Amino acid sequence: MLMNNVHINYYFVYILNKILLNIDNNRIAIAKAGAINPLIQLLNSIHNSVKLQATAAVWNLSLNGKVNVRLVHHTYTKYR
Repeated sequence: MLMNNVHINYYFVYILNKILLNIDNNRIAIAKAGAINPLIQLLNSIHNSVKLQATAAVWNLSLNGKVNVRLVHHTYTKYR
């Protein structure tokens, strides 16, 4: 669930990026836990700092091939 508070969103994604950094098992676990949809939503934030952190998190997730397929599938089904 996303909050309307920019600081909460920013720190949520910031900490998520730290968890994702260089640990492939975390990428899979976080994707399975349902983080892709909220991250995609945060890419549309009006706050650039939140967008930047969300972009970094999506990029970090995409470094795992299985998660990358999920990201592509999610984006394709949502925006086609």
